[in-house]
Amino acid sequence: MLGGEVGVAGRFGTDSSAEIWGGLSIRTAPIPIGNIGFLTPGIVIGLSAVTNTIGEERIREITTGGNAALLGYIGPELAFTFREMPNLAIVYRLHHRSGGFGSLGGMREGHNAQVLGLRWQW
Repeated sequence: MLGGEVGVAGRFGTDSSAEIWGGLSIRTAPIPIGNIGFLTPGIVIGLSAVTNTIGEERIREITTGGNAALLGYIGPELAFTFREMPNLAIVYRLHHRSGGFGSLGGMREGHNAQVLGLRWQW
């Protein structure tokens, strides 16, 4: 299944910031998990913008002289939905921001985060 996604997140650690991302999503057909629900692997590829950089990403920004405010985004994921609530998904994702080897913001890479979240699908 081909689609699109726009997301918003709070980023926390040594400091905090907000992030918005958007891109194309590609997901397989849902895989039944008994009578409970479905597991759906997928990936989102697009762009990610932050209000300010934090943690390891800020360190990379300083040491390279780059700007990580807008970077590429790739997010491989696994989503689980219950049969009774097909529009609500529990999503585990590797959230990766990348400079595309220097093509965005003069950054080679941004940083990774493992995230667990909820997605409402309509």
